[in-house]
Amino acid sequence: PANVLANGEIASRSTANLADRIRTCHHIGNGEKIIIDNMNENDLVKGALSIDGIKYTDLYYSFCGRGGLEKLSHTWHCRICKCCKDRRDWHCKGCNKCRY
Repeated sequence: PANVLANGEIASRSTANLADRIRTCHHIGNGEKIIIDNMNENDLVKGALSIDGIKYTDLYYSFCGRGGLEKLSHTWHCRICKCCKDRRDWHCKGCNKCRY
């Protein structure tokens, strides 16, 4: 993709910058914080950007409007609205919006 540099970093975001954003996210619980703090930057960012999320946690990084870590068990990505939503929301075909 155009936003990925030759060295594998995302344009305008260094690996160190993304790792710092991930480590300071408010979604991180105490057990997850220990795991995340002990990971090196590359593995942390790679895991957060992967489909499965950060290893041994319930977290993944989302570039959606909320921008940051999201919990796999608490959010889903609406392909129509193109953003992460609370797991209780659903996309209404009638009004074409996600609702609770």
